[in-house]
Amino acid sequence: MNANLSRYQQKKRAGQAMRTLFGRETSYVAGLYFRRALIFSGIVLAIILALDVVGRMTRVLSLNDDAGGLDGLWVLLHYVLLRAAFVLPQLLPVAAIMGVLWAEFALSKSNERSMIFSSGRAPINSVMPALIFGVVIGALQFGAVNIARPYSAQAQAEAGYRNYGVGFSRAETVASEWFATEGTVFNARVAFDPRPVLKEVVVYRIAPTGRLEAIITADEAAALPAGEGWEFQNGKLWSFSWADDGWSWLERADESFFSSIAEQVPLDPVWTDHIGIDPHLLPFTPLKQLATADGGIPDALSFKAAYQQRYADVLICIAMALVGAGLALTMFKPKTAPMRLLAVAAIGYGVHVGTTTLTLFGESGLVLLFVSVWIWPLFLSFGTLLFLYGYDQRVQDEINRNNHGSRAG
Repeated sequence: MNANLSRYQQKKRAGQAMRTLFGRETSYVAGLYFRRALIFSGIVLAIILALDVVGRMTRVLSLNDDAGGLDGLWVLLHYVLLRAAFVLPQLLPVAAIMGVLWAEFALSKSNERSMIFSSGRAPINSVMPALIFGVVIGALQFGAVNIARPYSAQAQAEAGYRNYGVGFSRAETVASEWFATEGTVFNARVAFDPRPVLKEVVVYRIAPTGRLEAIITADEAAALPAGEGWEFQNGKLWSFSWADDGWSWLERADESFFSSIAEQVPLDPVWTDHIGIDPHLLPFTPLKQLATADGGIPDALSFKAAYQQRYADVLICIAMALVGAGLALTMFKPKTAPMRLLAVAAIGYGVHVGTTTLTLFGESGLVLLFVSVWIWPLFLSFGTLLFLYGYDQRVQDEINRNNHGSRAG
């Protein structure tokens, strides 16, 4: 009998805990967050897109000469949608924190937040709406950075609205490009027919000692299937032999001509196919291929950083929502002035700027990638939860001291 009663009490307490975390307050406050974030995003998007269309309308219409009347309106609407999809990933993390701050400020001014706290609900429990809100915004961000923005960039490049790299527009590079991989330096123009081809290519092979091993010049080079190297057409090959006496004395330089030769040079054809494209704008599949490749990728760190950032953006949105909740729950009071809201919003935006700056440091190799991409948002998330827990304990201790003093009086 006692065992059954104990199990019943445990289930009852578990049910009460679930109602505390996912009850009426959670659904009501989370709904406020979503509505405020939607309004904030709509206002900011409207301003950005209006300025964008004013500056680009003539070019957009000129690239669609047959678009007049309703067709011209549709062209502009399509352009606006493409720009909205491109801007959205930059806006969602800011909307995650601003939506929370705006909603919590309204709750404080209307005394609703005070009523919730007066019911005995701890601030740490009131962070659940922000957590749910952050997860949903993070899921939207994942779709925006992996689907919406790459599609928008490619569509704009193909239409000629903007230049996001020859890899999107498939136009031959005007000038020769310099790029380097493991012990190899390339200079070439890149053309697409439709696969990428290196034109007027020069390849410098450098030994680990820093000495020049070979030079390949050719009219063009094309990637062979199944990673079998590159086929060079109509060129020369110089091979250099150096003395092994510790001095950089050239012993022999052999020159040979060829009409076609296959060489294993460390250059990934996937990178060449997407040359000139910012890693953050690449579709997910080629970005994953470039980020996880064993070698042959110029500036490989930027692709690894962009790939990890696609996943970390979800955590960043969650962290921004939690930071907004932590600031609001501890700093907003019923008589808080609007300037206080602006000050707290400035702190939140500063956190966003710091997150972006740290990410750039990671892409540049100035900070460890794991630290710049993952540690900071994890620190913000768990730091906010610990801060709210400590804040709740201080409030409870203050209440207990006041109650003890009242009884003693």
